[in-house]
Amino acid sequence: MLHWLKEVDENISREELEARVKDLYELVELLLKKNKQNDEIICKMYSELEGLKNRMNIA
Repeated sequence: MLHWLKEVDENISREELEARVKDLYELVELLLKKNKQNDEIICKMYSELEGLKNRMNIA
């Protein structure tokens, strides 16, 4: 995924630099969205585990 990340050459064009910055912003936004989805899944799983634990304590 990050194969295109490389050290910035001093002679890089402004257009290429802007394109890299844009790509990095998009990647960060994607990772943040994915992280939020993972947090939601983990919370649901934890709630289910707590419910199962409570049912085991009752039985």
